[in-house]
Amino acid sequence: MQKKILILIPLIFMFNIFGEKTVKNIDKTSTKLESITENSVVSKETEKIEEKVTNKENDLEQTEEKVVNKEDDLEKAKEKSANKEKKSEKIQENKTEKEVIKTKKAKETYKFYQKGIASFYGKWWNGRKTANGEIYDTEKLTAAHKKLPFGTWIKVTNLSNGKSVKVRVNDRGPFVKGRIVDLTTAAFRKIEDVEKGITKVKIEIIKKNK
Repeated sequence: MQKKILILIPLIFMFNIFGEKTVKNIDKTSTKLESITENSVVSKETEKIEEKVTNKENDLEQTEEKVVNKEDDLEKAKEKSANKEKKSEKIQENKTEKEVIKTKKAKETYKFYQKGIASFYGKWWNGRKTANGEIYDTEKLTAAHKKLPFGTWIKVTNLSNGKSVKVRVNDRGPFVKGRIVDLTTAAFRKIEDVEKGITKVKIEIIKKNK
């Protein structure tokens, strides 16, 4: 009996020592597993957070792209609006010009005076005094007539092509048989080629209506 007890005592001692170590190892292993589990959970949470952040960034990029597109559309709309305004202004200007022309025409009436040959007198007379005392300028729209009062406005129409010019009488002439009016070079050029020299015309007196 005593021998058995002596044998058991070391065994019990050894069991206690190894048992404590085993328990400690188990505790350490459990702690490591818990740590690994926690790290795994944290890693998954981190991945979810990163995924959410990525999605938010993508959403933000899409939103910025939409904003840029809206700004582009707004610029295009402004440009179209500006073009429409310019067109509208041009149309209005054309209407105004037409109305002014109509008004001017309405304020003028033409009375037939005579038909005959028109000629022109040019550079040789330039700088000389006209019959009413003005300085002759071949580039101005004036005319010489035998009888019409100085300052009279007349409309001279080329009977061969329908072209006409309005001139003011400030000189006397022409003194060639068959001719009824002498125009400046500039005035004659408006109704006929100056190389031709003469052309058949009709004269109308312009009456300014108030």
